Amino acid sequence: MKKNFNQTVSLLIIFFSITINDLIAQNIRGDQTPPRYIYDESHLLTKYKNALKQHPFMADSIREIVNDKIDSLEKIEDKKITHVLNRINKSSHFEFDQSYTDKSVSSGRLTGIDGYTYSPSFAYKSNFGFYTRVTIFEYPQDAAIKPKLPEWDLTFGYKKRFGDNLYLYSNFTHSFILYGNLETRALLTDRLSVSAYYDLDFIFIGASYGFSWGGTNKTPDVEKRSSQLNLMIDKEFTFNHFMGSYYFSIDPQFSLCYGSDNFVQLRKRALLQETKKKVAAKDTAVQNTFFGLLAIDAAVEFTYTIKNFDFYYSPHLVIPYNELGDKNKRDPSAGTPIFYNMLGITYRFRVSKN
Repeated sequence: MKKNFNQTVSLLIIFFSITINDLIAQNIRGDQTPPRYIYDESHLLTKYKNALKQHPFMADSIREIVNDKIDSLEKIEDKKITHVLNRINKSSHFEFDQSYTDKSVSSGRLTGIDGYTYSPSFAYKSNFGFYTRVTIFEYPQDAAIKPKLPEWDLTFGYKKRFGDNLYLYSNFTHSFILYGNLETRALLTDRLSVSAYYDLDFIFIGASYGFSWGGTNKTPDVEKRSSQLNLMIDKEFTFNHFMGSYYFSIDPQFSLCYGSDNFVQLRKRALLQETKKKVAAKDTAVQNTFFGLLAIDAAVEFTYTIKNFDFYYSPHLVIPYNELGDKNKRDPSAGTPIFYNMLGITYRFRVSKN
C-alpha cells in the first residue's frame, strides 16, 4: 500500500512538473511564430511516454491521466504538422528532387537504354498554381549515349483545385535531346498533357492524356505524333509519428496505359543509330496509327516525410500488351512482365509567407 502511495506521489510530481514546464515554454514563446517544421509537443510526448515505461506499476488513475495527456498532445501535434505541410504547399516554394530508376521503362516497354536512370530536377511552384520544372536525365551505364547530360526537360504547368476533391493539371514540356543525329534530336520533343484527379475519400481516381509531336521536314508524318492515355486508381494509408516521421504513407496504385508506342520505338532506333548498327536502317516499324492497351502497371509507393524532406520508394510491376514482334505484327496477349524500382528524395523550401 505504501509502495503504491509513493509511486502515485512520484508520478504526480512528474505530471505537474511536465505541465509547468509546458506552461513556462508557452509563456516564453509568446506570440512568436514557431520555426517552420518544428513542433514543440515532441519533447513533452517523449517525457510522458518515458514515464509510462519507467513506471509500469503506476496506479490506473494516474496512467489514465498520462494517456489522456499523450492523446491531447498528439492531436495538437497532428494539427500543427498538417497546417505546416498545407502552408508550404499553398505558398510559393522551390522543390529539389533526386530520383533514381534501376531500369528505363516507358509505356510498358524497355526503351533500350542500358543500366539505371538518374534524374535530378529543380522546380518553382507559385501560390497561384503556376509552376516550372527543369529535369535532367542521365544514363551513366549506357556506352552508346556519350553526352554527360544527354536529355533536358523544361516544363511549364498549372494546377487548380475545385472544392475539396477535384484537382486539374495541365503542362507543356519541351525536351532537349543531345544524343543521336539531327533528325533524332527533333523527334517528339514537345508534349502537352492534361490530368484530372478526384478524391472519393475511400479511393483516389485519375486520368491523364498526353500528346507529343516533333520532327523535321524529312520526318515521315507517321513519326511526328504520339499520344497516351492513363487511367489510375490508388488508396493512401497514412501513419503519423512512424519512426520519428511527421507521417509515413503507403500508397498502392493500379493504372492502365493506352496509346501509341512509337515514342519508344523511335528512341530505340536512335540508340541503334548511335552505335552504328545496320539493324537501325531496317527498324522502320513505327505505327502511330495504332492506339490501344500498352500496359498494366501495379505499384506501391512508400513515403517518409520529416521536416522539409520526402523520402520515397516505389516498386513497379508492368505487364506490356500489344508489343511488336517478328515481321512487325502485334501480339495482343500479355508480354513478359517487367519489374523495376524507383526511389528518391524531395526537398522543398518556401520563398514567401502567405
